[in-house]
Amino acid sequence: MLDHCIKMGIEPPSDAELHKQINHYFESNPKSLIILSADNPDSEFEFMEKYKNKVLVLRKNWDISKTEAAGKSNIQERLSSLEEAVADLYALSKCSYIIGTKHSSFSTFAAIWGAINYIRV
Repeated sequence: MLDHCIKMGIEPPSDAELHKQINHYFESNPKSLIILSADNPDSEFEFMEKYKNKVLVLRKNWDISKTEAAGKSNIQERLSSLEEAVADLYALSKCSYIIGTKHSSFSTFAAIWGAINYIRV
């Protein structure tokens, strides 16, 4: 992802801003849960560690052998299956609110599909 952003002249997403928005959401909605859709296992683990039992994830069979290729803009290899991605899209589309990174077509599509509020960070 970082390689892709650099080659395209795009500022990479900020996890700090994402955490700030999630924390703000939890301040207003302390009993809520979040559904996390990540495109790599490291991000998934980071968010699960930080938010513990407030995070729901659809388990994926990560193919970490493709990690290097996934970060290259000319290859864009997936680390999970398309079926898992569609399941994530469907789950996100049923949420009441989506917080997504500013260059994420994935979260944008889920918000449009579900006709729900969406904030980009």
